[in-house]
This record gives sequence, structure tokens and C-alpha cells, in this order.
Amino acid sequence: MVILLSDLPEEVEQSSLRTMVEQYYPVSKVEPCGPECAGKPVEWKIELGNADREVANFVTDKINGSYWQGYHVNAYCPLFQ
Repeated sequence: MVILLSDLPEEVEQSSLRTMVEQYYPVSKVEPCGPECAGKPVEWKIELGNADREVANFVTDKINGSYWQGYHVNAYCPLFQ
């Protein structure tokens, strides 16, 4: 299952995103995604491995709107995966 994070600072590192999400569930992969993935990513794609939708929604609910490194994080779980 995948969740997407957006509205993050340009200098965010994959390791810090992994640490934030792993408070709630183990992460299998973190990668930028967006129109061309050049420069600042529009979103970050977080793969939660074998998690089901219920787990992904739980993680998303915990992270969405949280204040992290001076920014409010927008987190959501895409409907179709």
C-alpha cells in the first residue's frame, strides 16, 4: 500500500521522511514523485509494504495536518492502487 506526502520543504531528506512514517508502520520504500521528479518533488511516495488499506488510512490520519520541520504535512492514501 502506498501513501503520498506533499507540502514538504525542498530540502527534505528521504531518511527523515522514513523516520517520521515509521513511528506508525514500517516503510519499505521512499521516493519522490511528481510531473518530472526534477528539482523539488511535488509529492513523496511512501510504500508501506504489505499494509492493507486500514493500516494506510491509520498512518495517513496520524500524519495528515501534522506540523513537521516548520510545515504542515499533507498526507493521503490514493483510492486506486
